[in-house]
Amino acid sequence: MLQKPTLDVLLPIEPAKLPQGQVGEYIFEPILFVVLNELLPRFVEMEVYHAILELIASEQSARMVAMRNASDNAQDLIQGFDLVFE
Repeated sequence: MLQKPTLDVLLPIEPAKLPQGQVGEYIFEPILFVVLNELLPRFVEMEVYHAILELIASEQSARMVAMRNASDNAQDLIQGFDLVFE
């Protein structure tokens, strides 16, 4: 198993690139700045929360692999000792 770290940019958020000829006009109500002031902190919070969840899942996976390897090695040792004492 191989794990490669990645770098994700949270801020600044860049607008989506639209194909040529397509216009992306949106109407924000109440005001664009009010919407951004509400959504931006939640977005950053959820991105950090997602990273923490991935970290916890990765740690649990590493522990499971380590325990499986330890169990396999113990079984090999038991089989070796059985052959010696017979």
